[in-house]
Amino acid sequence: MLMSPTLPTKDDLVGIWQRESIAIDGAEPFEDSVVYWLHAGDFYADMRWPISSLDDSKKSAFAGTVNWSAPYMRFSHDIDYADDIQEDVGHLSVVRGKLLEQGEVTISGQTIKFQETWRPLYQKRSELSFAVASFGSDRDNEPASGYIVRVEDFVIAMFDQVERGKRDFSAACWQLTEPLGAREWRLLCGIGHHEKLEGLRTNILDGSFPPGWRSLL
Repeated sequence: MLMSPTLPTKDDLVGIWQRESIAIDGAEPFEDSVVYWLHAGDFYADMRWPISSLDDSKKSAFAGTVNWSAPYMRFSHDIDYADDIQEDVGHLSVVRGKLLEQGEVTISGQTIKFQETWRPLYQKRSELSFAVASFGSDRDNEPASGYIVRVEDFVIAMFDQVERGKRDFSAACWQLTEPLGAREWRLLCGIGHHEKLEGLRTNILDGSFPPGWRSLL
């Protein structure tokens, strides 16, 4: 018996989502990447990387704010490694506990229709711990921006800056694991100088941020 889609509430979306598949322009669904979407309040971070490649150019990281006007979610890309997405809107529904996102994204002037299926790793806002902070500066005509989002035992951080006319983008996704009974943060994926972001992971856990960073929750 087929189940009819139901409409999620805003609070239903808070949590950690892992993508199961994507279908592009009506083609058959497939999955060739590891994709995590961390959703906290009106903020999110998304990081994805191909299963079979470590090439940074094949990876993706973006974050920003969301605007929920049921059943549509509009994602702002306040910071984006690819820096080529002009519009990102999805129609969201729930079927058998999984989130279906149907929509279109405009990349470099080309509009692509897609459907993504997401499964929840953690949900229920009242039971989750989460935090968000951002950074923004245009000092000396060398702009910089940053985002870090923590939901439960996942953290995604990214920082984008221009120094001496050259762009430097770094991002990282970590998961708290317990190998052999010892809790430690494991790097799942990194872009650029991701090791420089480890201090931010500590900051978001204890709530004390360096100058220029501000908590958004």
